[in-house]
Order: sequence, then C-alpha cells, then structure tokens
Amino acid sequence: MYSSLYKIWHDENHLEEVQKLDDQILEKVRRYVQARKELENKSEDRVIKLLIKEELDNIDFMLKDLFELRITKLFKAIKMEKKVKISFLTSDERRLYETTLESVKKCLDLFVSSAQGSKSENYNVFFHQYIPVRILKEMNAIVGADLKTYGPFKPEDLTILPRKNAESLIRHEYAVEISINKDFLKKTN
Repeated sequence: MYSSLYKIWHDENHLEEVQKLDDQILEKVRRYVQARKELENKSEDRVIKLLIKEELDNIDFMLKDLFELRITKLFKAIKMEKKVKISFLTSDERRLYETTLESVKKCLDLFVSSAQGSKSENYNVFFHQYIPVRILKEMNAIVGADLKTYGPFKPEDLTILPRKNAESLIRHEYAVEISINKDFLKKTN
C-alpha cells in the first residue's frame, strides 16, 4: 500500500491535471495505517517501532500534501474555468468542487453585473441567503441549510455559507463574517 500511495502522490506532484483518486484507495490507506499502528504497538523491537513510525510519518506527509495539491488544482481549475474530471475526485472532493464552483459563479455574477452598472438578479437572494465568513477553528464538514456539504475547514479558510449556518458558527465563535462593500455591489443604472 505504501508504494501505491507514493505513486499517487508522485503523479499528483508531477502532472498538471488532478489524478484519479477514489474513496476506496483512501479507505485502503486508512486500514493499512491502522494495521501498522497495531503492529507498532505490539512490537517490542525498538528498530521495528522506529521504522514503522517513520513510515507512518511519511504516509501522514504524503496524504496532507496530496490534499493540498488536489485542492490547489481544483481551485485553479475553477479560476481558469477549466473542466475537472469529476470521476477522478473522491466523493468529498466532488461535493467541495461543485459547491465552490456554484458559489464562485454566483459571486462572479455579482461582480460582473456591478461592473456593468446593473444589479444581478441573484444579488438580493445571494446576500440574504448566504454570508461570507473566515473560519477561526478547525472543524469537520457540515451539512448546510441548503443540504450541501461544506468543509472540512481549517483556521483562516474563507467560505460562503448559508445564512443560518454562518450565523450559528459566528455565534459560537467558529467564524467571523467577512465585510463586503455591498454598496458598491448594489450600484445600478
């Protein structure tokens, strides 16, 4: 499993497009790590424990780096308006990509319509139903009031959440609202 993960990580590092990764691979890695930890705990040989610890540290690094690489590629694809092979994404990545893409399109519509001196049809709906926030604490993914999955989040992540969810996170000090100059965006003919 280690060599399979290494190949996935290596390819993701050296190829421009997001590479195929599915939930089953991550589940296999999870089971492999669990088995290695059990072996490490059972072993009384110090050298074996050190080797397993080093292997687990490498797996941890590869998985975190793989996540960063893939998320960066997804956001770059959204920014460049390039299509992503949805079948190459894990189910969580797919939800993140689709939700982010939809939010970016709505925001872009607001900015473009404002630049044209008109009000976006989505303006009132968007700012009454969603709030842009900055995340303050690490959190697992949440299901929004719109039944879409948001997250998981790390401190300093920026996102747009359904009003009900954003207000709850703000109230519990997990997020702060991002101030947007809405007067500029409201500019009309």
